[in-house]
Parts: sequence; C-alpha cells; structure tokens
Amino acid sequence: DQLLQIGVHNAEQRIHHLSQILRNKLAAIDHIQLQDRGLKQSGIVTFSSNRLGTCRLESELMDAGVNIGISPQKMARLDMEPRGLIALIRASLHIYNTETEIDRFCAVLSDL
Repeated sequence: DQLLQIGVHNAEQRIHHLSQILRNKLAAIDHIQLQDRGLKQSGIVTFSSNRLGTCRLESELMDAGVNIGISPQKMARLDMEPRGLIALIRASLHIYNTETEIDRFCAVLSDL
C-alpha cells in the first residue's frame, strides 16, 4: 500500500537516500568495514566487523532489538570467496525505515 501511495520512483529515491546515510554512518565506525561493491548500490548494505565475528555481531544486534540478516558465502560465492569472506551482516532498508532508526542502529554498533 505504501509503495503504491508514493510511487516506485519515489520509493527507489528514498531507499537510495537512506542507504547512503547508513553507508556514511557505518564508514565512520572504526571497527566496521563496508563490503558493498558496484557502481549502483541498492538498499541492501553489507558489512563486517574486525571486533566481532558475524554470528556474534548478529546475536548482539538482535539482542538490542535490531533486525538484520546474515549473507553467507554460498549466497554470493563469486564475490565473497575470492575476498575470503565467509559471511556478512546485511541491513536491508525499505521505504518505511527512518533516519532515527539508522541513528539507533549505528549507535548500537558503535557500542559493541
């Protein structure tokens, strides 16, 4: 319903805007490494931490009420295997997400 109300083009613009905000904030967290590649990036933001393993990071975020997912190597073998990546944390932004949620998400990550 919300997509139909705002239109596909506006939804794409919103998701792109939110994902850029998230990427910029994640890049400022010292133990986080963005793992996204490509010239045109989507609302799916992947990253890892040099402080916590992927499973531990997922657990800590879920305990804090943050919904994220894990992208295992088998889902992107051609990209992840050559880079030696086993799994990544995946944040998937949607039109209904807010900048306040992004701020909270990054605050939780910063504290881990």
